[in-house]
Amino acid sequence: MSTKFLPGLFSPLLLAIVLLGSVTNGAFGQSAATAVLTGMVTDPQGAIVPQASVIARNLDTGIESSTATTADGLYRFPNLAPGTYDVTVVKQGFSNATARGIHLNVGDYRDLDYKLQLAGAALSITVTTEAPLIETTRTDVSTVVDEKQMRDLPVTNGFAGGLGPSNDYAVLATMAPGVRYDFSTNTLDPVGPGAYNDRGNVYNVDGGNITDPIANGRDALGASLDEVKEFQVLTNNYNAEYGRSSM
Repeated sequence: MSTKFLPGLFSPLLLAIVLLGSVTNGAFGQSAATAVLTGMVTDPQGAIVPQASVIARNLDTGIESSTATTADGLYRFPNLAPGTYDVTVVKQGFSNATARGIHLNVGDYRDLDYKLQLAGAALSITVTTEAPLIETTRTDVSTVVDEKQMRDLPVTNGFAGGLGPSNDYAVLATMAPGVRYDFSTNTLDPVGPGAYNDRGNVYNVDGGNITDPIANGRDALGASLDEVKEFQVLTNNYNAEYGRSSM
């Protein structure tokens, strides 16, 4: 399960959750519980390569997603489930190019460009990913609590007057700058944005909002700690798709 969480002044904390084993439908716009991979494919001289096949294979599930470059040489995967991928570009007249071990967290928007070599110059090209992939189209400030942290970090009981659920995954959102424990007891949620309480929180589970519009707390936990794969905490400049913000 992955989660996304957003804090800010008069704006919500959004916790976007992806469940372990969940499958995302890629036919729609980007979900808060998925990742985006995009890039450009060019030839050795830097000219664009249209209609190249691009295949992203999830190493955890074996599921493959495919697309083709546009007339501008661009490709885009709008709804990839968080995980690790091998991404291969295939075009007649050029050697195949593969980027291996591309890890995508929930909410990532990553750029991955390819420069193809002419067929015969090499049997295949393996794109190295030692340098971190950059997100050039995002302006939000965010923190990801990843699978290892979900597995290894201790989680205490809820903080809402001692009435919150035990082992609540949302407590780990305090790892993000600007998120604090909420002792106001207004709801059972354990954290709040900045100087405000948890009544500004928004929770998404696999892209679906589970926030009570009156109390602004969760209708339910949405999942147990053991079901959470990872989550993202958005703390500033997040997209209008999440709504409920005056900034």
